Amino acid sequence: MKKEVVIDTSYLIMLLKQQKVDILVREYIPYIVDISLYEYLRGEYYLGRDVDKAKKYLEKIFNIIRLDNKIILKACEIWSKLAKKGELIPEPDIIIGAACIINDIPLLTLDEKDFKRLEEYGLKLEKTRII
Repeated sequence: MKKEVVIDTSYLIMLLKQQKVDILVREYIPYIVDISLYEYLRGEYYLGRDVDKAKKYLEKIFNIIRLDNKIILKACEIWSKLAKKGELIPEPDIIIGAACIINDIPLLTLDEKDFKRLEEYGLKLEKTRII
C-alpha cells in the first residue's frame, strides 16, 4: 500500500528537473501545499513558460492541500514560538510544516535543517528518498 507524503517546493523542483515524478507516484500518494504550487508557478511565469499548462500538470499529479483555518492557526502558533526563541525559518516552510502537521502527512524535503526544527510541533519527516 502506498504511503501519503507531502513534497516541499525544493523537492518538487528537483523532481521535475530530473524528470523523476513518475518514480514518486509509483511509491507514494503525493501532495503539495498550495504555497508550493504558488512558488513553483511564479518561477514558471518569470521564465515566460506556460503557467496554465504547468498548473494543470501539477494538479493532475499532486493532491493539493489548500490553506484553511486550522493550518493558518497552527502556522501562527509555530511562527510565534520560533520567533520568541529567535529561530525563525522561511514563512512558506512554516506553512508547509503546519499543513503536514494538521493533515498528519509526513514531509519529503531537501531542506531537513529548517524543517527538523518543526518536529517538536508534530512534523514528521519522510526519510526515504526518491533519488
